[in-house]
Amino acid sequence: MPFPPSVLARRLAAKPQFWLCLLLFFSIIAAYAAAVASASTLLRCNLSVGGVAVGRLTRDQAIRRLARTLAPAGALPLTLNYEGGSLSAQPAMLGLRLDPAQAVDEAIKITREKRWSIIFRPIDIPISVVNDADVLQRFLTPLAAATEAAPRDAAAVVQGDTWVIEPEAAGRKIDLPALTFALKESVLAPSNRTVTVPYRRLTPRVTAGDLAARDARTLLVKFRTLFDETNLNRSSNIRVGIEALAAYWLEPGGVFSYNTITARGANSHRYKEAKVYEQGRVVSGIGGGVCQVSSTLYNAALLANLEIVERHPHSLTVPYIEPGRDATVSDGGADLQFRNTTGHYLLIAAAATGGKLTVRVFGPADYRPEIEIRTAVVREIAPPVRQMNDPGLTAGEQKTMQAGKSGCQVKTWKIIKKDGKEISRTLLSLDTYQPLEGIIRVGTKPVVPVVSTD
Repeated sequence: MPFPPSVLARRLAAKPQFWLCLLLFFSIIAAYAAAVASASTLLRCNLSVGGVAVGRLTRDQAIRRLARTLAPAGALPLTLNYEGGSLSAQPAMLGLRLDPAQAVDEAIKITREKRWSIIFRPIDIPISVVNDADVLQRFLTPLAAATEAAPRDAAAVVQGDTWVIEPEAAGRKIDLPALTFALKESVLAPSNRTVTVPYRRLTPRVTAGDLAARDARTLLVKFRTLFDETNLNRSSNIRVGIEALAAYWLEPGGVFSYNTITARGANSHRYKEAKVYEQGRVVSGIGGGVCQVSSTLYNAALLANLEIVERHPHSLTVPYIEPGRDATVSDGGADLQFRNTTGHYLLIAAAATGGKLTVRVFGPADYRPEIEIRTAVVREIAPPVRQMNDPGLTAGEQKTMQAGKSGCQVKTWKIIKKDGKEISRTLLSLDTYQPLEGIIRVGTKPVVPVVSTD
């Protein structure tokens, strides 16, 4: 219970010096706390930043002291070791700089929040290192170009009627976060200012084991058409058209699109001028020859008993394959598409050499379809002939400008056999090919009679 006033007065009078000292002590503590609260930029004596004492300094004084003391160490060059060499650079070239202000602000925060605990326990705050990721990235660009590598997937390499596996190879890329952390640590180190550039391992998506597991070692189909290698532009177009088909994997249920896979639009600048069909006429155009690639592929797909999703005939018959078995394509228009309905991976490989365009289809040994493609002309279409007067030719003289070619209507069937015997027949298409107009120049120049001098 509280002391009566008379008792409290007697006790204070008994020990006046003790109570006066106690009162003075608490007054000093209160005054000190008030001073810290009112002038928060005045740092406690037990605080240091990066090993540099900042006690009893204002914010600006602390920042100036740190900048003056740490500047020489922060400017010393750093060495980056990598496989095959090393680089030396000032921290600023790597996008690194010391930031005393940030560390001092952290010290001020501690002064406010832990004013009593730091009276008896010194605290050292690490100096802040700020990095500019863009500057570091630019500095590393030549090193990345020389030392980084993209992962390489395992690949099938076709060798005639068989293929082998080229193993995968892991890639590597500079580990930028890990390198940045190591550089920041080294900037503050007085002696060990060497960093080994770290790399991340990049894993290939497809391994040799993946390809082996696809079980597509058996040659199921080989279909070939012929082309004239002396026609250089057309031969070049054929080779551009098969570049993406050196070893193309078609997954079970996947749809093959010629225009998509061969990137017709993206590669349009690589195709050269050659003869093409346009509105029933033979004209010069860009990309002549690619339809021979799509037609050869079409027949390989038929013989592999794949589902044809999209196919278009030419307007005229073509010389490299019989009517009813061709497949035209055009950039942004007609496409050749077929679906892998085998339930297995298929490897499609196209090659053009020695005037022979060959498409091979590899698959599992237990998938060996017996397919026959049969065509029949159901109607012949005679070519029209157009005569053009030519005053440069003598009357009665004629000159053929374009030989006419008959058109036709053709039915095409796919016949499935087992042990050599037909078990089903499917009508694939009824195609109509327009005739090619014949053009003849007819002379109209009068015949000048020969006058005899006898």
